[in-house]
Formats: sequence, structure tokens, C-alpha cells
Amino acid sequence: MTAKVFIGTNIYIYALTESQDQVERKTFEEAIPLEDYRIEILISSGISGIFDVKPYLKGSAFKELTDESYFRLVHPAYSSLFQLIPAYFGIALPHEQNFSFDTIIWDIQNA
Repeated sequence: MTAKVFIGTNIYIYALTESQDQVERKTFEEAIPLEDYRIEILISSGISGIFDVKPYLKGSAFKELTDESYFRLVHPAYSSLFQLIPAYFGIALPHEQNFSFDTIIWDIQNA
């Protein structure tokens, strides 16, 4: 069973196991910047792939990413649900340009 918790604009995805009352968070473990505005992604669930940022560079919120030295500052975006359940919910850059879990997974799986 999967539960989605919506907090503001962030989506936290949890996989609930039937045999346990534990919550397995799918979190971003690595976001490694590559050449040509691509990012290597590794998620705790084992999903991995290359996220291509180029289609997003046309938007005004992401123009700063065209500076390659700034683009290389990408990292997993850390958040906390009520300070109780820490989670990496996507990837981010210093000036709060974020890509959500759903966007990245969809792009990786449909590339």
C-alpha cells in the first residue's frame, strides 16, 4: 500500500508494509551533476537514472542553472515532516530551485 502526504507543495511518498507498522520512505540518496545539464539520480528504493534538466532551463525560475558552476551545486533536497520524519524529497540548488520526486521519476522513466 502506498500513501501520499501533501504538505504545501511537497509530496512525501511512503510505502507501507502489511507485515509491519513501519514506513519505508523513498528518498534521494545521490544527485550527481554531469555534463550537458544532466544529473545522475539514485533513490533508496533502487531506482536510478539520468535526469535531463535541459527542458526546464527555458523557464524563468531555472535560468540561473545555465551557469554551469551554479548547476554543479545540486544536491538532494532535505525536508522534515513535522520535524519527526526526515526525508530527501527531491533535488535542490542554493537559491531554492527544486525538482520534486514525482517530476524526476517521471522524466527518468519516460526518457
